[in-house]
Amino acid sequence: MKDNAISRVSLGVGLAACALVIYDIGLRQGEARRQVIPLAAASHTVTAQEFVLVDDKAQIRAKLAVAKGKPGLAIYGKDSGTPRVVLAVTSDGTPLFAMLDKDGLTPRASIEVSDKQDGAASFRVYDKEGKLTWSSQ
Repeated sequence: MKDNAISRVSLGVGLAACALVIYDIGLRQGEARRQVIPLAAASHTVTAQEFVLVDDKAQIRAKLAVAKGKPGLAIYGKDSGTPRVVLAVTSDGTPLFAMLDKDGLTPRASIEVSDKQDGAASFRVYDKEGKLTWSSQ
Protein backbone atom coordinates (compact mmCIF):
# COMPACT_ATOMS: atom_id res chain seq x y z
CA MET A 1 0.00 0.00 0.00
CA LYS A 2 2.89 2.35 0.82
CA ASP A 3 4.44 1.52 -2.58
CA ASN A 4 1.18 2.56 -4.30
CA ALA A 5 1.13 5.86 -2.37
CA ILE A 6 4.78 6.51 -3.26
CA SER A 7 4.04 5.63 -6.90
CA ARG A 8 1.09 8.07 -6.95
CA VAL A 9 3.24 10.82 -5.43
CA SER A 10 6.05 10.06 -7.88
CA LEU A 11 3.59 10.11 -10.77
CA GLY A 12 2.08 13.39 -9.61
CA VAL A 13 5.50 15.04 -9.24
CA GLY A 14 6.60 13.72 -12.62
CA LEU A 15 3.46 14.90 -14.37
CA ALA A 16 3.64 18.31 -12.72
CA ALA A 17 7.27 18.66 -13.82
CA CYS A 18 6.34 17.64 -17.37
CA ALA A 19 3.50 20.14 -17.45
CA LEU A 20 5.83 22.92 -16.25
CA VAL A 21 8.43 22.05 -18.88
CA ILE A 22 5.81 22.03 -21.65
CA TYR A 23 4.40 25.35 -20.43
CA ASP A 24 7.89 26.87 -20.22
CA ILE A 25 8.79 25.66 -23.71
CA GLY A 26 5.63 27.30 -25.02
CA LEU A 27 6.52 30.58 -23.35
CA ARG A 28 10.10 30.52 -24.58
CA GLN A 29 9.00 29.95 -28.16
CA GLY A 30 6.66 32.91 -27.94
CA GLU A 31 3.52 30.87 -28.43
CA ALA A 32 0.42 32.78 -27.40
CA ARG A 33 -1.56 29.58 -27.02
CA ARG A 34 -0.94 27.41 -23.94
CA GLN A 35 -0.82 23.67 -24.29
CA VAL A 36 -3.17 21.63 -22.13
CA ILE A 37 -2.41 18.01 -21.34
CA PRO A 38 -5.64 16.01 -21.22
CA LEU A 39 -6.07 13.66 -18.26
CA ALA A 40 -6.30 10.69 -20.60
CA ALA A 41 -2.66 11.31 -21.55
CA ALA A 42 -1.71 11.05 -17.87
CA SER A 43 -2.74 7.40 -17.60
CA HIS A 44 0.80 6.04 -17.91
CA THR A 45 2.98 5.25 -14.92
CA VAL A 46 6.29 7.04 -14.55
CA THR A 47 8.84 5.02 -12.62
CA ALA A 48 12.18 6.30 -11.44
CA GLN A 49 14.53 6.07 -8.51
CA GLU A 50 15.06 9.83 -8.50
CA PHE A 51 13.39 13.03 -9.69
CA VAL A 52 15.49 16.21 -9.70
CA LEU A 53 14.00 19.70 -9.75
CA VAL A 54 16.29 22.46 -11.06
CA ASP A 55 15.86 26.22 -11.33
CA ASP A 56 16.38 28.39 -14.42
CA LYS A 57 20.17 28.28 -13.84
CA ALA A 58 20.18 24.45 -13.72
CA GLN A 59 20.90 24.49 -9.98
CA ILE A 60 19.37 21.58 -8.04
CA ARG A 61 16.50 22.85 -5.88
CA ALA A 62 14.89 19.55 -4.80
CA LYS A 63 15.23 15.79 -5.16
CA LEU A 64 12.67 13.06 -4.66
CA ALA A 65 14.53 9.78 -4.46
CA VAL A 66 14.92 6.35 -2.96
CA ALA A 67 18.36 5.96 -1.41
CA LYS A 68 19.37 2.62 0.11
CA GLY A 69 15.72 1.55 0.06
CA LYS A 70 14.51 4.66 1.94
CA PRO A 71 12.27 7.21 0.20
CA GLY A 72 12.95 10.89 0.78
CA LEU A 73 12.46 14.44 -0.41
CA ALA A 74 15.33 16.91 -0.07
CA ILE A 75 14.85 20.65 -0.63
CA TYR A 76 18.05 22.50 -1.40
CA GLY A 77 19.27 25.94 -0.33
CA LYS A 78 19.12 28.75 -2.85
CA ASP A 79 22.85 29.30 -3.29
CA SER A 80 24.48 26.50 -1.35
CA GLY A 81 23.66 23.51 -3.55
CA THR A 82 23.16 21.47 -0.39
CA PRO A 83 19.96 20.04 1.12
CA ARG A 84 18.42 22.19 3.86
CA VAL A 85 15.13 20.37 4.48
CA VAL A 86 14.59 16.61 4.38
CA LEU A 87 11.38 14.62 4.58
CA ALA A 88 12.09 10.90 4.72
CA VAL A 89 11.18 7.49 6.06
CA THR A 90 14.02 5.79 7.91
CA SER A 91 14.98 2.12 7.47
CA ASP A 92 12.84 1.15 10.49
CA GLY A 93 9.79 2.95 9.02
CA THR A 94 9.99 6.10 11.14
CA PRO A 95 8.82 9.27 9.36
CA LEU A 96 11.35 12.08 9.74
CA PHE A 97 11.33 15.81 9.02
CA ALA A 98 14.72 17.50 9.44
CA MET A 99 16.16 20.95 8.91
CA LEU A 100 19.88 21.03 8.18
CA ASP A 101 22.62 23.62 8.57
CA LYS A 102 24.09 25.30 5.50
CA ASP A 103 26.60 22.46 5.09
CA GLY A 104 23.68 20.15 4.27
CA LEU A 105 24.85 17.55 6.80
CA THR A 106 24.52 19.00 10.30
CA PRO A 107 21.03 18.63 11.80
CA ARG A 108 19.56 21.77 13.39
CA ALA A 109 16.02 20.55 14.16
CA SER A 110 14.05 17.36 13.60
CA ILE A 111 10.64 15.84 14.16
CA GLU A 112 10.11 12.08 14.25
CA VAL A 113 7.12 9.85 14.92
CA SER A 114 8.13 6.44 16.21
CA ASP A 115 6.48 3.27 14.96
CA LYS A 116 7.66 1.52 18.12
CA GLN A 117 5.88 1.09 21.45
CA ASP A 118 3.58 4.07 22.04
CA GLY A 119 4.19 5.79 18.70
CA ALA A 120 5.48 8.90 20.46
CA ALA A 121 6.50 11.95 18.50
CA SER A 122 9.75 13.73 19.30
CA PHE A 123 11.06 17.17 18.51
CA ARG A 124 14.79 17.85 18.74
CA VAL A 125 16.91 20.98 18.46
CA TYR A 126 20.66 20.88 17.77
CA ASP A 127 23.45 23.46 18.05
CA LYS A 128 25.64 24.52 15.13
CA GLU A 129 27.96 21.53 15.69
CA GLY A 130 25.00 19.13 15.52
CA LYS A 131 24.96 18.37 19.25
CA LEU A 132 21.52 17.84 20.79
CA THR A 133 20.56 20.88 22.89
CA TRP A 134 16.88 20.15 23.53
CA SER A 135 14.49 17.27 23.06
CA SER A 136 10.80 16.79 23.79
CA GLN A 137 11.58 13.27 25.08
